[in-house]
Amino acid sequence: MRCGEACGLQWKNINFKENTITIERSRDYGGTHKPKTLNSYYSSGKSCYEAIRNL
Repeated sequence: MRCGEACGLQWKNINFKENTITIERSRDYGGTHKPKTLNSYYSSGKSCYEAIRNL
């Protein structure tokens, strides 16, 4: 995941049941933009989602 994609995440992009993150936007100093790769998603280990949930 690119830094700008991580900065553009919203809670609705995180699916805790399926352990996936959907990338819909990226963010930089100029604001919010479409990501370089459209319709991408990431899956990760359970510990990653537990850390996000505890934010």
